[in-house]
Parts: sequence; structure tokens; C-alpha cells
Amino acid sequence: MLDFRNTKEKPNNINAFHISPSSESKYLPNTTSLSKTKTNVVYEIDKPNTLYVGNNVHSAIEYSIENNKDLIDTYEIIVKTIGYRDSEYTRSVSQLSHANRYNNKPLTKYHNYKPKDTNFDNHNKLNYQVGLKACQWLLDNCLDYDNQRYEVKVNSVNIKDYIYSGTIDVLHRNQDGTYSLYDFKNYNGTSDYEQQVQLNQLYIYALMCERVGVKIKSIKVFNPLEQSINTRHLTDEFLQDFIDNQLR
Repeated sequence: MLDFRNTKEKPNNINAFHISPSSESKYLPNTTSLSKTKTNVVYEIDKPNTLYVGNNVHSAIEYSIENNKDLIDTYEIIVKTIGYRDSEYTRSVSQLSHANRYNNKPLTKYHNYKPKDTNFDNHNKLNYQVGLKACQWLLDNCLDYDNQRYEVKVNSVNIKDYIYSGTIDVLHRNQDGTYSLYDFKNYNGTSDYEQQVQLNQLYIYALMCERVGVKIKSIKVFNPLEQSINTRHLTDEFLQDFIDNQLR
């Protein structure tokens, strides 16, 4: 049985904001010396807006389940009706502006610059195709509506005298009665630092689930853009060490 190291009558942040696993995961000791250079980059020249793609895929999954509709059809509707949110549009504009500056660099004998597309319509089509492909890949490799719950809120969990709250992408029921946690990350290439942050987030969620009586057997990070699955099997020994040596 895990020792969550709660020693105080009242948690430290009882009257403040709860800690978010996604934020906390970025600053743990196991991330400090890791490289932030991306590997496995799929789109080297013209790059999709991964924020826009990821949000649309998440929304399509959520709405398709709520309304018992086909995921691909729902994705089409999401793209047509919602469009770009402010932060997503800003990122696309920034990407295209960067591409324009990139194209205007002078050629030298040491650099062979490949022109980047600065047309917004073409950029929009790329985003659409990448999102469509991501939905199909998740259908083939991850989604199981009969054994999964989506956007699961876990609130007010006390670990080491701090309260954590957040939302899990997917809680998956295994055949042996245990559960696994899944997360979707639409990254165009992933650094060692980003990979550890992604795992840390799920480790914290696993502890939160354990704290409320849900046994987590494994965690998986699904990246539709890279078409990769990063799996970790969990033990009490590992999770206890994570509590003792990584969390504040």
C-alpha cells in the first residue's frame, strides 16, 4: 500500500489553487537535465498547427461519444463549425510569418533552403488532413468505447500535503479489473524533456486514482502524428519512489 506522506491536518494549498498535474509535471527533478531537441519530427518543412489539430481531435472524440456519432463525421463537423480559436489562429499566423521570413533568407553555398508554403488555405488543408489522419489512427489503435471513459475529472486529491485536481483523457478498463490511463499528445516530434513531462503527468494522475481507490496498472501516451505509443507498467515500488523523490 502506498504512503502518500500526508502529515498535516490541513494541506498547504487548502485556501489556494489546486495543483494541476499537467503544470507540475514540467518542473519535477527528473526533467532538469533532459534535452529539449525534438526527434522523430514528421513534418520538417511545412508544419501543421498541432494546437489546433489536437484541440479538434479532442473535441471530436468528446462530441462523438456524447451524441453517439461516427468520429470521422464528427471531426468534419468540428472543423467546419468551430474554426480557429484565438490562440490557435495566432499560432498559425506566427507559423506562416516565420515561413515567409525563412523563404526570404539569402541562399549561400552552405545552406540549401527549401521554400515553405505561406498560403493560409494550404496550411488549413494540411491541418485538416493531419487531424483526419489522427482520428483514424486513434480509432485503429486506441479508442474502445465499451471499456473507456473520457475526460474524467479527478478533484481535491491530497498527496504530500498538497491538493491536486485535473482531468484525465482516457480511463481504460483492463480485463483483469485494473485500469490504465491514456493520454493523447499531438506533437510533431518529441524531445526527451517532453517525453518525461508527458509520463510525469500520467504518473501523477495514477497516484490520484490510487488515492481514491482506483488501481492503475499502466499508462500510455498516444501520439497520432508520430503514430507512436509510449507505455509504462506501474508498480507500487515505482510509485512510492515517485512520491518520495519527485513530488514537492
